[in-house]
Amino acid sequence: MAGVVRDPRKPERTAVLRAVELIDAYVESVAANRGDDEGRSAAAAALWNAWAMVHAAGLPTRDPESELLATLQRAHRAFAGAVGSVRSGDSVETAMMLRYNYIPFGPPDIGYRLRRSLAPDSHAVSTAVRVGIACALGGGISIAVGLDRPDWAIISAVLVLHQGLDRVQGTARGFHRFAGTVIGLGLFAALHQLALTGYAFVALLMVLQFSIELLVVNRYWLAVVFITPVALLVGGASHPDAHVGPIVLDRLVETVVGVVVALVAMWAVLRHAHRATFEWTDRRVVDTATALLDTLAVASVDGSALAQRRDLQYELIESAKSGADVVRTEGGWAQQHWREHSAIQGLGYELLADCWTVPAGGKLAGVDLWKERFQPFVA
Repeated sequence: MAGVVRDPRKPERTAVLRAVELIDAYVESVAANRGDDEGRSAAAAALWNAWAMVHAAGLPTRDPESELLATLQRAHRAFAGAVGSVRSGDSVETAMMLRYNYIPFGPPDIGYRLRRSLAPDSHAVSTAVRVGIACALGGGISIAVGLDRPDWAIISAVLVLHQGLDRVQGTARGFHRFAGTVIGLGLFAALHQLALTGYAFVALLMVLQFSIELLVVNRYWLAVVFITPVALLVGGASHPDAHVGPIVLDRLVETVVGVVVALVAMWAVLRHAHRATFEWTDRRVVDTATALLDTLAVASVDGSALAQRRDLQYELIESAKSGADVVRTEGGWAQQHWREHSAIQGLGYELLADCWTVPAGGKLAGVDLWKERFQPFVA
């Protein structure tokens, strides 16, 4: 965290610049008649993340006139203009002539997100069910065969499954966990022979931990190579009298048990959870948009509708994430349902873009027409 002393605004500045980069790319693609769902969703997600970051930093209240906020507002208007131009057929420059200028809300509060996650078809519930079953089986098998560290099997299962419903990425993560552990055990055995103690041992742990943080996001299997010796050394295996052979064998067997159980749970438990979550997130978009339109029929765009507009943006991003999961997991099924999904995404973003074109204190025109457009997707 020492970087905060030198550059306290770097995290939010990085997020804003990333949003500007993706939005500029999307605006250019729309101007060249090459705009697509993927580019729009990526730009929207980056925009959402940037607003979340500046709100987390307290900029809207501490420094509402900051150049960073102004940059993000310009990018937001450009994005709304690009989305609006796709619908209206106007040039991007014409659609960007928006009169409304304000600071959007941050993400929904934790209560909203927790209540949402408790739905049976949510990403969170489906993932938790798989993780729970895999942990019970992994730990149970480990105890039944007399292994000493059932927690290692449980941890391996959790680390393979915790990221969600994407079976392709999850399977890859399982193999990465196994391969990294095998190589890491070799590294641990070599380091154990050094019998380091005191400051030298602390320095070794620092080097290993630094390597983990450097690699864990983009090179998980290589990070596991360093995670394994850290776990074993910190867990007491660094003691000079510890026998390496049994420790290495136990860790390997427990990892195999955890990974195998996780892969079985991934492919056999709630086999169509990705479909259910995909359909559920699309329904969430439609329901949230319908509720917003009910509010806009009687209220201004910057009144009580602001929170619902924020929630709609959140649901659109979650729907896009679910779409990515289902495409990677079951591309053929996704293709059969993609037209409807794409239409719902498009309508949601067009509605948000239309709200941005209304002057402060004004009401959205054509609310009944908007309801008719969403009606075919209402359950």
